[in-house]
Amino acid sequence: MTKKLKIFFDGDCKVCSTEISIYQRSKNRQALEFINILDPNFRPENEGLDPKRIQKYFHIKTPDGEVIEGVEAFRRIWKELPEWKWAYRISS
Repeated sequence: MTKKLKIFFDGDCKVCSTEISIYQRSKNRQALEFINILDPNFRPENEGLDPKRIQKYFHIKTPDGEVIEGVEAFRRIWKELPEWKWAYRISS
């Protein structure tokens, strides 16, 4: 089983959901796992995440367990997706 980049998002946020839907249509989407933090079964502690911070900042978790938040999290997603590498490069 291949480990995936976990993307934690707020399913009630229109901006978040719109951006996540773009990533879900990516050619490389199989490398990503999308987790709605509002799912009643989601427990941030089970992912090593702070329950208060997860509500305030965008988070991802890399396959090796590193938690990244904010702009750097978006950059890591862009690096993973071939059609978004241009955004990764210009954000460097």
